Amino acid sequence: MPSSAAPGGSATENDAAADQATRAFGQANPGYRVVSASLMATQQRNSLKQQEGITHSPAACRDLALDRKMSPDNGFSMGMATKTSTGTEGVGLFQVSDPALLTDLKATSDKAIAECATMEITGGGQKITTQNTRFDISVPGADAAWGNKSTVTTQSGQSTTVHAGFAFKGNRGVNIAISGNAATPTQVQDLAVKAMQAWDAEGATP
Repeated sequence: MPSSAAPGGSATENDAAADQATRAFGQANPGYRVVSASLMATQQRNSLKQQEGITHSPAACRDLALDRKMSPDNGFSMGMATKTSTGTEGVGLFQVSDPALLTDLKATSDKAIAECATMEITGGGQKITTQNTRFDISVPGADAAWGNKSTVTTQSGQSTTVHAGFAFKGNRGVNIAISGNAATPTQVQDLAVKAMQAWDAEGATP
């Protein structure tokens, strides 16, 4: 069985596996700063707390937000490798105990693209509009792989594009995010492939 389809463990074991795979990605792809799963969990919880006063239109889009779905309190252990070049790149490598969480992530993403293609987010006296579309990526051996493109426009009319990609096999997967208008789906796919290779190469055991 390929290592990227390994069984899940406790939160501590999942964190350790995610950390190991993230370090492997960083070693194979120099220039990235590696963030541990425990630090990522703290950052994600803080980010979600800051979003408590934010409203979404359509309202259902709040619960379809993938960062909410992929929170540590939802069972996700995820390390992160980051780099700033032409845009900001984030490469997340995650492990969960229950693979059903990942099939649910894909279903949630599909629903979000269908129901939240255009969405307004209001908070702190500011309103932004997002346009969300799907693009295809191919990751060999993955159970599922897909990409989402979001164009975020502020009240003043400034726009930024974020390309995100997801892939998983069994209970392990990757989450790619590149912010910057020069990014392409091909970049997302290339990073997703490299990140899944890190799981296969180094992520066999915590």
